[in-house]
Amino acid sequence: MMAARDLSARRTLDHHAVLPTRDWLDAVPDDPGQWLKLHVKAERARRRAAASEARDDD
Repeated sequence: MMAARDLSARRTLDHHAVLPTRDWLDAVPDDPGQWLKLHVKAERARRRAAASEARDDD
């Protein structure tokens, strides 16, 4: 049963996968500054949420 579920999940991923062709790679934005800004913003939100949860536990 578990093997069938794993196979089903793998098929689902295969249907949504994108082959890394040269055209696909050229379409991917290469902006490390923007990536870093988004990463820092997400980390701040995560830390605020964790701090809020910690205050609620007190």
